Amino acid sequence: MIGAAPIFGPLSDGSLSASPRRTPGPQTAQPARGISFTKNLLAILLAALVLCIAIPAGGTPPLVGLFAAIAVGTLCLFAAIAFPAARKPTTAGTDAILLTGLAFCGFALLQAGLACLPLAERPLALADRSLMLRPGSLSPSATLLATVRAAATLGFLWLVLCISRNPERARWTGTALFAGVVAQSVWALMFLASDHATAYPGSAVGTFVGRNALATHLGMGLVLGLALLRPGRPSVILWLGLASIGVALLATQSRMGLAATLCGGLLVLALRRPGRSRAAILGVTAFVLAATLGQGVAERAVWASAEFETRRQLYAQVWQMIAARPLTGFGADSFPLAYEIFHRPPVPADLVWDRAHSTYLALWAESGLVFGSLPPLAGALAFALLWPRRQAPLAAAAIAALCLAGLHSLVDFSLEIPANLYLLLAVTGLGLGAARPAKG
Repeated sequence: MIGAAPIFGPLSDGSLSASPRRTPGPQTAQPARGISFTKNLLAILLAALVLCIAIPAGGTPPLVGLFAAIAVGTLCLFAAIAFPAARKPTTAGTDAILLTGLAFCGFALLQAGLACLPLAERPLALADRSLMLRPGSLSPSATLLATVRAAATLGFLWLVLCISRNPERARWTGTALFAGVVAQSVWALMFLASDHATAYPGSAVGTFVGRNALATHLGMGLVLGLALLRPGRPSVILWLGLASIGVALLATQSRMGLAATLCGGLLVLALRRPGRSRAAILGVTAFVLAATLGQGVAERAVWASAEFETRRQLYAQVWQMIAARPLTGFGADSFPLAYEIFHRPPVPADLVWDRAHSTYLALWAESGLVFGSLPPLAGALAFALLWPRRQAPLAAAAIAALCLAGLHSLVDFSLEIPANLYLLLAVTGLGLGAARPAKG
């Protein structure tokens, strides 16, 4: 509730005076200016973190995630000291999102702890054999690191909420994030010819490992840029950035990335300009349809049937994993080890299956049906908070980004890439700030 004590610390900038009717004098104006400067500095650091984490393979190396967690923890400590504790607390809605994330982290920590205790092994019945497994995570060290990374992303969202109440600050932070995605698209196009040495020859991957992860990153940048367009105030630089992202998105040859971006782009245009965006919507639709019919995507469509059959067989085996431990799961980040127990033909054995290729199935297999549903629930809560202010630019961008990422996660693991998760949290946090009354 609004009048309750803050759960995660103060988020707004409110007045420093004891009485709201008191006119700020020289003694109160100076601290307010100091806090505004501190939050501007924090916004710059958060935007820089999102841009930098994408450089080393999309942030997938374990050390990158650890360094990001240290950086976020340091910034959280900095924010807790810099912002007075007497300020207005978080809203009930943002508290619910943060508490949902804390519950997920707590359960992951419990999974790692149970695996370290001298508990009796329990049988795991399979179709052709029976195994004895200890309760908790199959890989406690991986689960512990996953807990640290999850807590870092939670702290990052809280930091974005801290700086997003000021509309001008939120807008230039969003613009900085968009510029970072444009830079990623330029990099991907510059080195497209040399990407034949990667696992995806002829496809743009940028600084990421896979084309689908880059497509999600570019898609979120595209919907953010569309939301930043101001009616009656055309920006050549903004349109050039959107064009660069669009060309790079086509170069990824990601089928689901294009489809999810189409949905997100149409949604953000419809939310921003209801009744006046038909031409823009038709233009985006024409572009994406032309992209879908591009040579690279068309060539990949030839193999879609065989890939779909393999993916269907993989999903069937992942569902067997979920059925084996529906409540407890096998431990966060333990999918590669746990899946080896269930891996059988006809899923090819000459490939490394370290991902479920569906973030929802991965969450349920690793954390169970209850706690594995908490991250999607947090996204749904954020969507519900954003919807009443859906015509605000950053709120519309956040809604579209959530839909885009949620749709792509049905058949891929793009949100399991740290760079994409941090970008989604940044856009969502800025949108949630736009969905609340503006403060300085």
